[in-house]
Amino acid sequence: ANAVAANVVDARGNILATTVAGYQGLQVSRAVVDDLAPVFAGGTRFIAPRPESERLVGATRYALNRPVVWFAAPVRDARGQVIAVLQIGKYSDMRFQGILGAARLDPTAESYAFDETGMMLTESRYADALRAQGIVPADAPRVALRFRLREPGTA
Repeated sequence: ANAVAANVVDARGNILATTVAGYQGLQVSRAVVDDLAPVFAGGTRFIAPRPESERLVGATRYALNRPVVWFAAPVRDARGQVIAVLQIGKYSDMRFQGILGAARLDPTAESYAFDETGMMLTESRYADALRAQGIVPADAPRVALRFRLREPGTA
């Protein structure tokens, strides 16, 4: 329930079918294909959010304007061979963000999720400060997927 997108993707990363207008025939990025490798091997996978600009190749516009978590499962042919992957996407602020919020031990604590590149995957209660410091655009409605965490003093 509450899925915002569904895609069927082949092993080359081609989006064969989708519920998202304008995404049919696009390709997912090499990083997404790599994320899907265990699914093409027969497993299932949770895939963390990433900006649409890093998830898709060749898109001229992005229909999913909030961070999306993906659940991926194999699509098998009559012989049981994996021929594609079905991805179901949900906005991360619907559940993923709530799970981390539940980990807050006291009013001053906060839990964040970020990926292997340091991309912030969750919202921050310091969004206004991040905007004021120019870390995210002043008009950005959300901070998730807008910046990467870095070691202080590095670019």
